Amino acid sequence: MSVAKEPVRPPLPGAPDWEGEHPAQPAAGWSELLQDCWSESPLARPSFSAIVARLEEMARSIKIAKRRTAGA
Repeated sequence: MSVAKEPVRPPLPGAPDWEGEHPAQPAAGWSELLQDCWSESPLARPSFSAIVARLEEMARSIKIAKRRTAGA
């Protein structure tokens, strides 16, 4: 509950304080989306429709990158 009431947020992969098994950077845009959603100010957080739009764009980017890799 402290995550919702206080500015306590878990570290993200690639951050200096990350202690997870996978040190790789998250997909492009993922960290920014999480940080925006975790804003202390509710008014600064994106709407659900904005979140969906950003996730759809990230999914399209991943699909395009996979096609490029598969075709290389």
